[in-house]
Amino acid sequence: MTGQHKQITPAMAEAHRAVQAGDLEAAARWAKEAAKQSPRDSLPHLLLGDIELACAHFQAAAKHYREALRRKPDLVAGHGNLGVAWLRQGEFQKAAQCFERVLRLHPNDASALLNLGYAAQAQGQTEAALRHYRQAIAAAPDHAEAYNNAAVLHLAAADFAQALDLLQQAVRIDPGYAEAHNNLGNTLRAQGRLGAAIEAYRTASSLQPEHAGVWNNLGNALIDRGDLEQGMAALEHAIAPEAHYPVALSNWLMALNYQPHITLDALHQAHAQFGPRFGTPSGASFKCTPGKALRIGFVSPDFRQHPVAHLIEPVLASAASGVLEIFCYSDVGQDDAVTARLKAYGHAWRNIHGKSDTAVVDLVRRDGVCILVDLAGHTAQARPSLFARRAAPVQVSWLGYFSTTGLAAMDYFIGDTVSTPIAWQPHFTEKLALLPHTRFCYRPPADAPAVAPAPCATGKPFTFGCFNNLAKLNPGVLALWSEILHAIPGSRLILRARFLDDEDTCQALVARWQAAGAPLDRIQMFGQVPHAQLLQAYAEIDLALDPFPFGGGMTTLEALWMGVPVLTLLGDRPAGRQSASFMQALELPQFVADSSVDYLRRAIEIPANPDALASIRETLRERMRASSLCDEQDFACAVEALFIRLLQK
Repeated sequence: MTGQHKQITPAMAEAHRAVQAGDLEAAARWAKEAAKQSPRDSLPHLLLGDIELACAHFQAAAKHYREALRRKPDLVAGHGNLGVAWLRQGEFQKAAQCFERVLRLHPNDASALLNLGYAAQAQGQTEAALRHYRQAIAAAPDHAEAYNNAAVLHLAAADFAQALDLLQQAVRIDPGYAEAHNNLGNTLRAQGRLGAAIEAYRTASSLQPEHAGVWNNLGNALIDRGDLEQGMAALEHAIAPEAHYPVALSNWLMALNYQPHITLDALHQAHAQFGPRFGTPSGASFKCTPGKALRIGFVSPDFRQHPVAHLIEPVLASAASGVLEIFCYSDVGQDDAVTARLKAYGHAWRNIHGKSDTAVVDLVRRDGVCILVDLAGHTAQARPSLFARRAAPVQVSWLGYFSTTGLAAMDYFIGDTVSTPIAWQPHFTEKLALLPHTRFCYRPPADAPAVAPAPCATGKPFTFGCFNNLAKLNPGVLALWSEILHAIPGSRLILRARFLDDEDTCQALVARWQAAGAPLDRIQMFGQVPHAQLLQAYAEIDLALDPFPFGGGMTTLEALWMGVPVLTLLGDRPAGRQSASFMQALELPQFVADSSVDYLRRAIEIPANPDALASIRETLRERMRASSLCDEQDFACAVEALFIRLLQK
């Protein structure tokens, strides 16, 4: 912002006074006058560039900075600010060249090092970015932003300890740095320290109340803890139209599915109301002309260790008939062993992580995809804006989401007759397309332990269990489960969920149990464990209790595979009927209640007949293996046939 000048002209003095008064329009007039008075002086053009930069006129700013540098090629501020103007325009290589020029003139310029890190990070050069941030810290040990930026990269690499250390230093240096508190919350949440994360988000929101991202993160963390009402209230700060933060809108719509008192029609109305906020079709789509095989694209951020990856795998593994040509558009930030396994099936693989919607739409159209399938809906890292743009002639929602997307450009929702009965068509923006059995196919884990005897058959107290996430444990669920425990003397309930090894989260849940009148001495709560250990824990459970109105999906399937029947309530929305759909496929209607009163009755009657329960446990795995739930080939054929019908409609 400064240069080496022998004399400041009166016009430039007026320009600086106008800047100090906040009158940028007057400052620009005086700076232009100064440029006329001193044509060889770089300072007026430097100031004009700064004014245009402050007004977000980045091209105009770059023009003035180049004029300043033409007059004074070694003007450090000119190179640095021109680099910032290029950064704001997405011209990262040009920006990097500017910052490198600054460093040739001033080798330890912390701002140039920081911005060079930004430019490298934007180009996916993570190691270079981290090196530049570390150099900025060495040059200016009190540079909080450099600590924060380095921490973000460590967090993305799951190096939580290093990220935490850097962020703690950032907030110590600058306690008012909202973004560092926000990232501190992200790091603590990733470590499972949910209570501390919520406090960090609250600090960030108090420092920067208009920061939509902070409110979004706070809302998600509160929902993770089971504080649904508070979580949705926080998300509502982030979904205001002026926030321009569609991620929070998806999170809010997702959270609606947990709400006990919302009706199916209200769910539809909310999704349909906000659907247009995600965008509208862009450009002309092409007409599908399938060749020997129908080109299908699957879009997902969950081609990794995630339930959706396991549920789509049977289709990827079995679609070898030549009927479909599959393209997987992976929005995964960091591949894992599951990603590698899915890639090995040999389908076309496209990494779209970090690519704009426009770039992905162009890619999908170049690939000639006829049907594009969204496997995420409004779940984490979903891209409804991509589908809102109409990337393919036919677009379908499947697997990852359990309600209408509300997108006018989404043509079909794939369900089944139990989870999405055709009578529910008025509650979907999409047309319902129903598979003959369930909308899922389950591939059991190869390393699953053997089914253990029922605990009650070995003389232990009858034990209920639930391994679903805490957002599903609303007051109505806790009250009914408390009533069940009181009705069966000596019975126990075991809960396992992420964040239950966080003391603050446990205390919050205990308070809710107390409000429900639960016998706390018969409730055990455990946190997250490795998957193999989680499966083994079903050996402690006689009967799993499905929460409502949002029941289990993969959680139910895993319980059943481990021989544990699941008592479920036939819900009033798709998310509340997943388990009922599985039970129908297994011909086990005795575990499907049609009301809370019926749920209570069945929960009392089932333990009273331990022999019948033991018989089901002994045969449940084979029953699953022989059912449509695990018939991958039949399921893949049904999916292929459905896709062909959708294209013909």
